[in-house]
Amino acid sequence: MGILDLVMESKLFLIGMILLSMITVMAVFADFIAPYDPIAQDFSPKLPPSPEHPLGTDELGRDVFSRLIYGSRITLYVAFVSVSIACLIGIPIGLVAGYYGGAVDKILNFAIDLMLSFPAIILTILITGMLGPSLTNAMIAISIAFAPRIARIVRGQVLSVKEEDYVVAVKAMGASGAYTMARHVLPNSIAPLLVQVTLSLGTAVLVESALAFLGLSAQPPTPSWGDMLNRGRRYIYTAPWMITAPGIMITLAVLAFNLIGDGLRDLLDPRLRRL
Repeated sequence: MGILDLVMESKLFLIGMILLSMITVMAVFADFIAPYDPIAQDFSPKLPPSPEHPLGTDELGRDVFSRLIYGSRITLYVAFVSVSIACLIGIPIGLVAGYYGGAVDKILNFAIDLMLSFPAIILTILITGMLGPSLTNAMIAISIAFAPRIARIVRGQVLSVKEEDYVVAVKAMGASGAYTMARHVLPNSIAPLLVQVTLSLGTAVLVESALAFLGLSAQPPTPSWGDMLNRGRRYIYTAPWMITAPGIMITLAVLAFNLIGDGLRDLLDPRLRRL
């Protein structure tokens, strides 16, 4: 059975990819899709959804639909950049800890456990609070919080893979540790890592939205789904459209990444494939 057949079998994966594709199209073509400037203000009263403003306007008269579309750029940018940095930090740590073992593993594993003892959202709030509220600092904080999770997954896989016969044979032939890890260990540890990375992207969307809600991520007037939630909560009874739209988009983005992660798990784990 080819990989395309396996992908077609996973409805979760397909649904997740469709949702993510829609959000990505919104982000890439925001300049053409958004009907209004997302930061242009009109101090008329808050308007409910109408043909001119499909999702209404906010307290400053800004079009909610346009801000929602431009906010997808922030969400995807933060998610992919922060998780990529987390991988650059976590993968080498997990590789070294799992491959060499001994005192190196104990020290690195202790550091990983120490970081994992803090909930991701608490750790990101703490780091961003120390660095100062900004989009860049929010990404740094998310990267630091997620790196130990990546390292833990890689370490666990390396502990198993390094005992395989082909790895033992390569080491016996005199291959260096760096070559063995890069050429044989990491490629055979990639499947669960891909699943973890995809799920981390969904969590990153949620964490960034929480930081933006607290005013610790992208600063006004930059459109951000979390900031839109924060502003909309003040008018939840008089203008519910202000909080409903960004809430739905955050849910769909997280759902998309989670569905893709679950689908990848089913596709990459032979034990879960249907005969």
